[in-house]
Amino acid sequence: MKKFRILLAAAVFAAVCACTEKATETEERFSFSGPGEINAPFKEYTATVSFRTNCAWKLEVPAEASDWISVNPASGDAASQISMKRVAVRILANDGDGRRSAELVLTAGSKHRRTITVNQSSKSDLKSVSETSISDDMFFSSVPAGTSTAVQQGFEFTSDMSTMYFSQLNSSYKNRLSRTPRVAITTSTTLAAEKMDLYYFSHGNNIHLEEASDGNAYIWLANYGTRDSENKYGSPQILSRVKFVPGTVLRNTETTDNYWFNTKTLHASFDVDNDRLAILGDSYTMKIYRLSEVLAAPVRTITLPYSITCGGANSPDPEYVGQPEVVVHDCSGLTPVSTFSYNYKSNGRGWQTFCIHDGKVYFFLFYSNKTNDMYYQSVIDIFDFKGQPVKTDIKQPFADNLNDLIRYGLTDADTKYMENEGILIRGGVLYLLYTAKNKDGFRRPVIFQLNPDSLLY
Repeated sequence: MKKFRILLAAAVFAAVCACTEKATETEERFSFSGPGEINAPFKEYTATVSFRTNCAWKLEVPAEASDWISVNPASGDAASQISMKRVAVRILANDGDGRRSAELVLTAGSKHRRTITVNQSSKSDLKSVSETSISDDMFFSSVPAGTSTAVQQGFEFTSDMSTMYFSQLNSSYKNRLSRTPRVAITTSTTLAAEKMDLYYFSHGNNIHLEEASDGNAYIWLANYGTRDSENKYGSPQILSRVKFVPGTVLRNTETTDNYWFNTKTLHASFDVDNDRLAILGDSYTMKIYRLSEVLAAPVRTITLPYSITCGGANSPDPEYVGQPEVVVHDCSGLTPVSTFSYNYKSNGRGWQTFCIHDGKVYFFLFYSNKTNDMYYQSVIDIFDFKGQPVKTDIKQPFADNLNDLIRYGLTDADTKYMENEGILIRGGVLYLLYTAKNKDGFRRPVIFQLNPDSLLY
């Protein structure tokens, strides 16, 4: 009997051990949310790898890539509960002439393993503005951004290039800001973007994104426009800083951070890296300021010098006509770094927008009624800060290639519509925004990434 009890106890002990081993094995939990492939631009870039686990884990960089890829944190201990882990993958700028790639290995516990491929382009991979055909690698983003028939005009993107912001003239009185993930070119994607509506601001050209230290996104754009005979809003007099709050409405008078330059028809462009802010105003006059001085300008209450008309005309508010008082940073007394005038309407061209970068002004213009039967033909004029032309009338023939535009589903043979809207230079890359339209009236913002050096070839 004693021997039987000993054997029974041994059997129970073995069963308990087996169950414990089985329980331990099932406790190793891991789920990967990506990305499985990181496609980085040639400039310095940081991506985030996310996963959930309760296991000890590590993310290894191969030795041959350790001089250009680093991860933080590189490992973590096991925990009693599963939790989200986020690892920053920092990729240094690729100063070489060719692409490079590496495979990172993520392991968790005793059996979970994932490979993450990192691909990085070089500046030599960027296409020239003189390309006559469109290729996949020219696309930075193409996504409907929750819109149907209205035009996206201003654009911005986050520093990690994962998220797009657009300014869209949604109706006669409404300027819509939208935020949406940046996705690859596709002819079928429809995303419901986060939206914020601004009433009685302006037509909606340039916007500037500020990723603030408080974790919020702030959009800088022109404000206090006036309604014209076609019930459209233009001639804005104020530059406003607006906190992006999806699902809300903000009226022109509800902004609390405003900047006044005593000019009409205000358009702004920021070059934060070089402490510059450009204001294009009355009589095609360009004034370039030190951004730091603009931010430090004194606050006072002013009466707008030009009367505005807003509200009424099918808007939700009664009509207002007059010169409102506005609390502003008064920039009217600042001395510009540079001032010059430029009449872009020469040679039958129309205005779209402009940007500044590293001592140059890039005007994005267009010709209409082209001989190749497309609606518009975009051109770029470059001036230095003294108002001297560097190079003018630079065309982008790829944007006129109707066969390619149809092939990518951007327009069709009936509509032939591809209108230039925005321009930015960031991190050594030229970004051009176009709005394409098909015969059903659906518009798609398309952003190309190009080599800015090719503007001067």
